[in-house]
Amino acid sequence: MEWTGAIGVDTHKGVHVAVALDRLGAQLASREIPTTPAGYRRLLSWAQELGVPAFATPPKEMGVILGIAVLLDALLVRLVLIPTLLRVLGRSAWAFPRWLDRLLPDVRFGHS
Repeated sequence: MEWTGAIGVDTHKGVHVAVALDRLGAQLASREIPTTPAGYRRLLSWAQELGVPAFATPPKEMGVILGIAVLLDALLVRLVLIPTLLRVLGRSAWAFPRWLDRLLPDVRFGHS
């Protein structure tokens, strides 16, 4: 069976609302599922009727992943790699290519 769409779940304390969308975003079907083990089995069964189910990363895990990515960017890239690269390249890190200088317009700020 081929993938036919995506299923999004709006989670609540007592009930989850699941909506299936096709590749273009049109709604295929929707279900209201209780937050019980039997409800989750019904959700999986319903998803398999629509096609091969593919599950995305839950929002909490995605938040942790994004937090780690921001931390790595801040610590590793901005505090280690960029300063090291600027020190190695010296003044040439700030050089502006002549061919690009000729292509770009001369923009000045102020009243001169």
